[in-house]
Amino acid sequence: MKKSYLVYLFIFLFFFVSCKDNSETLDENVVFEEEKELLDVAYGDDAQQKYDIYLPSNRSASKTKVIVLVHGGAWIGGDKADMKGVYDVLKITSSEYALVNINYRLATFNLQPFPMQIYDIKSVVEDLKSKSREYGILNEYAFVGVSAGAHLSMLYSYKDDTEKRVKAVVDVVGPTDFLHSSYTDSPNIETQQAALGLQLVIGKFIENDPNYFESISPRYAVTASSPPTIMFYGGVDVLAPFQQGEVLKQTLDSFGVTNEYYFYPNAEHDLGDENIADALAKSTTFIHTHLK
Repeated sequence: MKKSYLVYLFIFLFFFVSCKDNSETLDENVVFEEEKELLDVAYGDDAQQKYDIYLPSNRSASKTKVIVLVHGGAWIGGDKADMKGVYDVLKITSSEYALVNINYRLATFNLQPFPMQIYDIKSVVEDLKSKSREYGILNEYAFVGVSAGAHLSMLYSYKDDTEKRVKAVVDVVGPTDFLHSSYTDSPNIETQQAALGLQLVIGKFIENDPNYFESISPRYAVTASSPPTIMFYGGVDVLAPFQQGEVLKQTLDSFGVTNEYYFYPNAEHDLGDENIADALAKSTTFIHTHLK
């Protein structure tokens, strides 16, 4: 009797597992014909931990990859609304991809940005992964970041994407090396103030703890397996000096990582409308090439 029971139990478990596997295979290939948009999706308990997601028509978890947008604001400000223009353009020019426009917790003098904001990006990716079949998306990504958002995008993609799910990074005026002389020895007052402001928010100072500032500088996290990166910098930018892009390019080149660097000699930190349009066009081509 006991032996017979075990045989039946084995047969039941065999068919249960088989059916489960078949179901999951089918789920991955389900095609969602209608486009869908969800706003202010919570990925954590904090009010700032929300994202908007655009899901294109004819998507599925076996083919539809994701572009993640990360706003700037010196790690203490900004909002996903700042990326709405980029979001709207990509809905048209990159309609085969899902778009995710994220908010993350903003730093204060009592709340340090790192690793908190990197943790938030990880949480977004985990949330998307857990909802892959519900949304009809594949867990492969391109990150598009501006200023502090570019810094966070690079730092996550080079250092914390252990599964190598990020296939492309767009860096628009992002800081890459806080130890570089363009920050530490800049004669420009605004650059000095920006560098000091970050140190005050972090509660650490470069001269006292250079190793920490190396650990949060994307340049030092580059390896031969880092994702292809496209960079945009302005020649008169005092918040993210163009040398930040140059040293990142040198590092990417030294590791043989595919990259493109674009320099707008007369542009400030916002690059200007004409240059932004050019950067967005180049970024779209770059994403299509590496996220295909």
